[in-house]
Amino acid sequence: MQPIVEKYEQLPPQGKFGVASIGGFVGTKISIRSTGKLLRISGATFLLSEVMHQAGLLDEIAKKGDEFVDINLTAEGENALKGIKQRICSTVNECRMKVRKELNMEKIRSHYQELLEKDKLGTLGFTTGAVFGLLV
Repeated sequence: MQPIVEKYEQLPPQGKFGVASIGGFVGTKISIRSTGKLLRISGATFLLSEVMHQAGLLDEIAKKGDEFVDINLTAEGENALKGIKQRICSTVNECRMKVRKELNMEKIRSHYQELLEKDKLGTLGFTTGAVFGLLV
């Protein structure tokens, strides 16, 4: 990877813009095709977890987990099922909070600003290519 970075650094500003534009376009096209379904499923899951959290269902399931099961289990099986439910609720809640933290517009703006300061034409080229990739 280092040789590629070195070659990129040696390019003139117009070359950086061109290479970054192509990278943005190709990257966007590949990511749209390969992750579109994953993003839809993840988005729906996140929205569902937010609704469940706001409605208090995650807490309710964690507290009253045994009432939702109407099969006969041994005491050991019930304890194992209780533990699984608690881990699932905890994991869903942790993921929900991580998404909230990471998909913060201020954080995205700050990161983009850092990239602009480091390599203005490369960042603008990548953005131009990405936008073009989304439109075409």
